[in-house]
Amino acid sequence: TLRQGETMSLIPLCLAGLAQVQPNASKLLILGWGNVGRAVANEAKYDFDWIRGTHRDGGDEDDGLTLPFNQVLAHLTGVTHVLTTIPPTEAMGPVMASMSLCLPPKTWVGVVSTTGVYGNHDGSWVDEDSPLKCTDETS
Repeated sequence: TLRQGETMSLIPLCLAGLAQVQPNASKLLILGWGNVGRAVANEAKYDFDWIRGTHRDGGDEDDGLTLPFNQVLAHLTGVTHVLTTIPPTEAMGPVMASMSLCLPPKTWVGVVSTTGVYGNHDGSWVDEDSPLKCTDETS
C-alpha cells in the first residue's frame, strides 16, 4: 500500500519477481526498451544469458540488444521470461494474446504496472479497495 507521493523503485520489484520464479534463467525478453526496460536489463544482465528488448518500428536503436516489435514472434524460441513495460491499450490486447500462444510452456510473464489508476487522493492512503480516479488513459 502506497500513499500519494510515495515512490518505490520498480527495478528491485521486477528483479525479485524474476528471481522467485527461476533464478539464473537463460532468456529474458523485455517488451518496451524505454527507461524501465533498459534499467531492468542492466540489473539482470548477470542472471540471463540472453536479454533483448523491443522498440517500435522505426526506432533508432541499433545496439544489438533491441528488436523491432514486429519481429518479436521470430525470437520467442527458448524464451524463459517475458517482462512488458508497454502501457496497455485496446490495440495491444490481441497482440499480447497472439504472442502468448507462441511462448514456450512455463514461460514467466510479468507486467510493470502503475498506481496511476487510483489518481489523486490528496495524500490519503491508497489500496486495492480505493476508488479509481484515473485521469490518464495510459494508466
